[in-house]
Amino acid sequence: MGEGIKLNTKNAAIYIAIAALIVISVVVSISGCGYENTEDQSETNRLSDEEVDSIYQKALKIYYWFDVGTLPADMERKTSVEGRTYYKVTGEPTEFQQLIDMMNSVFDGEIVEDLLSRNMYIDVDGDLYGVLADRGTDIDKGKATYETIRKGDREIVYRARVELLDEKREVFEYEIHDFHMRLYDDGKWRFDEFYLFR
Repeated sequence: MGEGIKLNTKNAAIYIAIAALIVISVVVSISGCGYENTEDQSETNRLSDEEVDSIYQKALKIYYWFDVGTLPADMERKTSVEGRTYYKVTGEPTEFQQLIDMMNSVFDGEIVEDLLSRNMYIDVDGDLYGVLADRGTDIDKGKATYETIRKGDREIVYRARVELLDEKREVFEYEIHDFHMRLYDDGKWRFDEFYLFR
């Protein structure tokens, strides 16, 4: 009987050790899965240099519509609001909500609000109407080269190095402009600082 009791105690110790190893393996496996998911999420949101430039070019085009030249419009279709005449936009986007969606895809809320506060465009029964406005660009600035600077997983600086030209149209200096992008909770990268340097 004594030997039988010793055998059972030994077996129980073995079973406990095996169970402990199983628990440790499961915990490590779960922890590993969590780590891989975090890495997958980071990789999913990581932008290539080409993708960063594509977002910048889209943002540049939209900002241009507010700061340099408005979208093409039909001069025959117009409306007046508070003394300003607005014309039906004929190029894309043609709907006011489309413009809002495009802006929200590349700019944070403060930039969108600032641009809209200029009252360059209005909503007329869903259609996009805009004022006629145009200004020149800075001819004393030449070519620009761009660099993508990553600051962690959720911030990117898109740096422009711009040529400054003298009266002979020769480069005498360079100026730097930094445009900050951040990864937002909806998984989209947007600029929270933007302007035109020309």
